[in-house]
Amino acid sequence: MHTSFFAILAASLPLLSTAATIGAETHFYGDGVCAAFLSNAEAFYTQAPYIGTNGEGAGCITLNPPGNALSANTAAIFEANGSTETDGFCIFYDGYTCEGNQEVSNFTPGNGHCLPARSSAGYLWKSAKCYVN
Repeated sequence: MHTSFFAILAASLPLLSTAATIGAETHFYGDGVCAAFLSNAEAFYTQAPYIGTNGEGAGCITLNPPGNALSANTAAIFEANGSTETDGFCIFYDGYTCEGNQEVSNFTPGNGHCLPARSSAGYLWKSAKCYVN
């Protein structure tokens, strides 16, 4: 029996379209109270940058903050199913590779701790590591 290239391709499509499972989401805002959304960045369970657990194993997230950002927060932390919110936190850094000044933004379901978009040194947050508690 002969199997066509297209039959093999069609059978593999579900594997190619598997979405990454989001573990954490950070947001930047255009006001000082984390209400006027500007941009977001994410950490994942199934691909880099990874979300960590209990303060270990997190990958460094590049945040790409908008220059007009005034506040930032950990907008969501999810369980491994990618849809149920849970407790966690992100550590924001003013360096590009998770170094420099840092600040913790805690998250409980429905409530992300709002931070100024800039560190105490005046630099925008440029990277973060996020963790599930």
